[in-house]
Amino acid sequence: MKLYLDTAVYEEIKTAVDSGDPAEMLIDTAENSGGDLIVVGSKGMTSAKRFILGNVPNKVSHHAPCDVVIVHTAS
Repeated sequence: MKLYLDTAVYEEIKTAVDSGDPAEMLIDTAENSGGDLIVVGSKGMTSAKRFILGNVPNKVSHHAPCDVVIVHTAS
């Protein structure tokens, strides 16, 4: 990804910090800001928590108003 960002032409990258359901926040932020791309990590919750709350990358990829890149994150 770093290589891509170093060689890519882009207008603006925005970051945000907020609280709430991660998938909902990512989707809402993309909708409200007109985002073109969401980048989300593939790991972060234990199996039990993922079962109860759902998989964030899965929710985002199915409901986002823009493209989604799911990157493998170290455990």
